[in-house]
Amino acid sequence: MGAVMGQKILSKSSIFGFIKQTHPFYKQISAFEELIHQSPAYSEYLSRQQKGLTTSIHAEVKTKSCEDGRHLERFYYSIQYPEHTLRGGLYAWSLHYSRCDGLTQISEFPNDPKLAHLPLFINSPENQDIEVLRYVPLRRVTFRTSASQEQPSIIGKLKKPNRCQEGYRRLVDVVNIADYSACVIPKPKGINIAQSVFYQELVPGVEIGLILNRENYRIFLTEIGKLHGQFLSWPISKDKPWDRDGVMKNIWQDLDEIMFYLPQFELVLSKIGNWLKQRKIFLGVISKTFCHGDFSCSQILRHANGWSVVDFDLAGFGDPYQDMAMFLVSLNYDVEFFQGHPEFLPTAYAAYLEGYQHVNEDGVNDEMFNWYLVCAEIYYLSLVLKKDRFTALALERALVRLQELTELT
Repeated sequence: MGAVMGQKILSKSSIFGFIKQTHPFYKQISAFEELIHQSPAYSEYLSRQQKGLTTSIHAEVKTKSCEDGRHLERFYYSIQYPEHTLRGGLYAWSLHYSRCDGLTQISEFPNDPKLAHLPLFINSPENQDIEVLRYVPLRRVTFRTSASQEQPSIIGKLKKPNRCQEGYRRLVDVVNIADYSACVIPKPKGINIAQSVFYQELVPGVEIGLILNRENYRIFLTEIGKLHGQFLSWPISKDKPWDRDGVMKNIWQDLDEIMFYLPQFELVLSKIGNWLKQRKIFLGVISKTFCHGDFSCSQILRHANGWSVVDFDLAGFGDPYQDMAMFLVSLNYDVEFFQGHPEFLPTAYAAYLEGYQHVNEDGVNDEMFNWYLVCAEIYYLSLVLKKDRFTALALERALVRLQELTELT
């Protein structure tokens, strides 16, 4: 693996820069990039960057494998920044492409081709004071209502109709079985099916990833390990099935997509895929338990009296090792402290596992857990490619970690 680390993998393109001129998607991505650069929103984005003002980019490219090759199935690129004069306090300019209809569309928030109910909701008089906290094009809007003498602020989530009802039902399920001595969980505050919006309590705390540092990371990771371990005793409904074969299918799809974007690493990644297949059949059976489904630092909040945990939309009944591995690998990508100081990650992993095993007498099966860590590394590497968060350094570090976990050369 070491021989390929120094290869240059960035092209001249400023968006999805790993897509080179010889790549089959280069022409399409370049055409999208030209439209983006011609927009007034892009000029404003550059201006705000120079002034040090808050601006964010949300992007995604999704592919589909067909008999005649892999096609660009969906693409979006969204420039967003706070703007208090607008409804929701957000300006967002987005470019969308769908292979299904062959159209490239440009929209400004709250217009969204997949959230047709969003403009009516945002522009309604009763919602004039809401604050948009996060807008993921084509999928969801998370917002905070304004406080009044009669009612404190609450959090709202606007989604596609089927996702809205499922997310609210999950939250209700979790609240009914949760152990509140472990952490604060947002209580459901109602659902408006017609608007595809549900509401939940605003809980205290600051995202833990924002406050981790050299002095506190071991203490906090140990506490998080204990907290995560306590989740396992929650008697969640078994109506949301999980199976290891499904995990393997998704990971193989992720591997295929990574190799499609980075063909120069196909040999290394194929070896890792074979390693996963060979060891899967020897893995033992672990008792399925409650799993958060998206346990990451952005969902874990620290406050004066302990912890809050949010976003249980994907909670269900599954293999705890998958939940645990996804959390630990997320530290590499989501926490600025560890991005700047990767040398502290082994100690962070050990602290988390120490806390987890403190409340779980069965301990951790290292062979099974390593298998899930490899799966999680592949998932996140695929994710940063699809979300245009990829860097050569991220790839190099991911390959080193995969080499250490699989002991492949």
